[in-house]
Amino acid sequence: MHIMATRLDAVKVLRPKRITEIRSGTPEAGLAQIGLNLALVQQYQSFTRQVGTVKGLHYQAPPQGQDKLVRVATGEIMDVAVDARVGAPTYGQWACVILSAPL
Repeated sequence: MHIMATRLDAVKVLRPKRITEIRSGTPEAGLAQIGLNLALVQQYQSFTRQVGTVKGLHYQAPPQGQDKLVRVATGEIMDVAVDARVGAPTYGQWACVILSAPL
């Protein structure tokens, strides 16, 4: 797995190694093996046909904070993260990444 940093310390881009055979299991289990212990409490899947659609803004304040894992199954998306944690060193800064489905 290749891990790429962004402008925000809490936001990483993960590029999994392509595997040609399908195995059972969840990708999150593999994340722990590379030192990413995420609190992935919920999973949602959405599908949007309309190009240019803007999805909702998500924020969880402590102690209900959750990690977020964004995956692209088909096509590509522009994902933007904004640090809204008052007092954080990167408060108000943002990171933008184009994510695309694996080939």
